[in-house]
Amino acid sequence: MNTRRHLLATCAAALLALPVSALAQGAPTELKVLGFGGKLDQIFQSALVDFETARNVKFRFIPGSPPDNAAKVVATMAKPEYDMVLFDNLYYSLASARGALAKVDEKLATNYKDLDPRAVPEARDGYTVGFYFTGLMYNPAEFAKRKWNQPQSWNDIFRPEFCNVLGLGSVQGSFGLNTLVMLAGGDLNKMPQTIERVGKLKNCVSTLESNAAKLEEKTQTGDYLLSVAVSTRVPTLMKQGYPVKFLIPTEGTVIGYGTMAVVKGGPNEKIAHEAANSLLGPKAQKILMDEAFYMPSNKTVPLSKDLVAYGFPSPDVVAKSVTVKGSVVVEERRNWKRMEDRVMAR
Repeated sequence: MNTRRHLLATCAAALLALPVSALAQGAPTELKVLGFGGKLDQIFQSALVDFETARNVKFRFIPGSPPDNAAKVVATMAKPEYDMVLFDNLYYSLASARGALAKVDEKLATNYKDLDPRAVPEARDGYTVGFYFTGLMYNPAEFAKRKWNQPQSWNDIFRPEFCNVLGLGSVQGSFGLNTLVMLAGGDLNKMPQTIERVGKLKNCVSTLESNAAKLEEKTQTGDYLLSVAVSTRVPTLMKQGYPVKFLIPTEGTVIGYGTMAVVKGGPNEKIAHEAANSLLGPKAQKILMDEAFYMPSNKTVPLSKDLVAYGFPSPDVVAKSVTVKGSVVVEERRNWKRMEDRVMAR
């Protein structure tokens, strides 16, 4: 009996020792997020830690890819299973057009007013968390040794000295697609002619890489001395000591958008909006800039000196960047891939 009384007294003392807030809050609310997987999801989780603590929520990231995420959120529209979803701008456009995403309430989205105008989606049903860009990556030491001029233009990929050391992407990947867009002068109607033109390089390019990781691997081994690349990925190579530089060609570039959206009718729609809004705040924006290498979408957050050193574009270049219409790309990409396969197989 004494043992039982002692146990009850110990439990009561432990409860009294807990903060009132811990007793009142109870178990955290779980928010399911369709993410990108790997390190990027970890970075987003770190940017959301303060919100988790303040609002007693727990984010569960489900690894995926932009097309997978769009397919899942559209397929579950009748009975939404997820709270939030990460996209690139192309697949955000697809999910938005299908009506799967919740409209932003600017009473909840207090940081929306600070967004760069280009970061505000026309449909106002997404939170642009940052920008990224496609450019050229090259090995300056090898260029100096071979007395090659630094690349300046997208058309430099056709220079004969780069034959067999040139890394290009397939239209399936954003870096391959954006290269074609810039070679087409930003006109999607000229994509068939541009694909034909790039097809003339088939004897100089053994394969069109479908993912950035493979392209970067061949850059590290020295197989590629010049390649197309995405700005969010190049700084990691530089930090690891690989002798590469990144630049935006003189014609400019395609601007890409990392977007967090709230699922329309999701289990926790209101708090999901508040969480997405927190990613637009200065502290979270700095984390996404320093660790995921997104250019801030919040115009009050300055671009870090590190990103400038990594070759990120100046504000005037950003202002002139090409924006690709996502709905057209999603509709035409399969046809462009067939054209690409055909010209490379000739």
